[in-house]
Amino acid sequence: LTATVNPAGVYTNTAQVAAANEPDPDSPPALLPCGEDDLASATPVLTGTSAPTVTKTFTPSSIQIGGTSLLRIVLQNNEAVTQTNVSLTDNFPAGVVVQTPLGGVTNTCGGTFNPAAGAASINLTGGTLAAGPGTTCEITVNVTITTPGAHVNTTGQVISTQHPADGGTGSATLGTIFDPPSGIKTVNAAGLPELEWRMV
Repeated sequence: LTATVNPAGVYTNTAQVAAANEPDPDSPPALLPCGEDDLASATPVLTGTSAPTVTKTFTPSSIQIGGTSLLRIVLQNNEAVTQTNVSLTDNFPAGVVVQTPLGGVTNTCGGTFNPAAGAASINLTGGTLAAGPGTTCEITVNVTITTPGAHVNTTGQVISTQHPADGGTGSATLGTIFDPPSGIKTVNAAGLPELEWRMV
């Protein structure tokens, strides 16, 4: 038996007895009315080999504490079949939260995407990626940092009905910009000048 693999999707495969050496009064071979006992079908789901992928960016990629960066997550469909029930969770590293007040929120994936100000994660559920390959959708939201450092953020796996366990992840780093040091000139108790430097 040789079979051709179609694009990922749901296909019904039906088989029936075509010929027999004994008569079958209620199921003549090669006839197709439903319910005959010489006919059977199955509906396999072909998942393909190219799961959706994720690209993630912060713009700008470095901000001051309390500043604003736009988090953008792009999902790409790499197959010629629509991806349904597309979901993704992104748990932020310590020191990164959704900006308050809430801003920069967009969603071209459909489904549900309702980020909350001050939250440490975002979540997309029930989205749709049109048939590809190469089609994309995206979600965005403003985030901020509350602690200094390089905050490496990797999303969870993107999943769909067609790819429930093998979708990609995306990673990006949000860095910290420090204010330049400032100097304050004072006079000490002995009447001598002093210069105090402050780093913010």
